[in-house]
Amino acid sequence: MHTNLSKFEWFAGMALQGLISKYTINGPDDQKTLAAMAFELAEAMMDEQRRSAKWTVIEDSFFGG
Repeated sequence: MHTNLSKFEWFAGMALQGLISKYTINGPDDQKTLAAMAFELAEAMMDEQRRSAKWTVIEDSFFGG
């Protein structure tokens, strides 16, 4: 259940899931790189969402806001 996640955390998790499905993790440095990329993508998604009011209804119902 995702009700305790913030939008940012959820976006980061989805981004990380996509990155892991595409890239091979060979060691701790790869893990750190993918984690950093996931947070960068999540921040970009948050920025885009703030610019786009059409997502407000979806986010409010999905995240309980």
